[in-house]
Amino acid sequence: FLEHGDLGHGVWLYEEQLRVPLVVQYPDGKSGVSDVPASGVDVLPTVLDTVGLPLPAGLPGRSLRETVGPAVRVAQSDDGLRATLSDGYKLIERGAQPTLTELYALDVDAGELHDLSEVDVVQLEALRKRLEWYLSTHAAPEGGHAVDNQAGSDVLEELRALGYLGGGD
Repeated sequence: FLEHGDLGHGVWLYEEQLRVPLVVQYPDGKSGVSDVPASGVDVLPTVLDTVGLPLPAGLPGRSLRETVGPAVRVAQSDDGLRATLSDGYKLIERGAQPTLTELYALDVDAGELHDLSEVDVVQLEALRKRLEWYLSTHAAPEGGHAVDNQAGSDVLEELRALGYLGGGD
């Protein structure tokens, strides 16, 4: 709807295209609200888990019935865009030698209107290292669609051991 000058979706990795509500009604009547990132690839594992069937090995996604808070959020698109969100900041890049680099402080700039990539170089490099590490250790989503990935506590511990995270996440 013309946020960032574009009409449509799937072109960029701004929050208005990634942060879309997913509504699920479980047969047991449980309800609630979660801010844990989810993706379309999480629907099938959630359905299988809900009906008590095992998840096939290699199935992308995870069940949303038992989730923990996000450790690393990563999104990728098929045209080379990639983004990560951590500690209230978001990095968007295009290309291996980034031809586009944007950094936003989402806590104070939810509309992603004020690029901080030339102002907050320390935060930019920290997010860039996290993104590179994540992409080098996790498979890219099939089809190249924008996906929010969630990493559990094992990934947090590995990031800490590598020096990418301080005492608090």
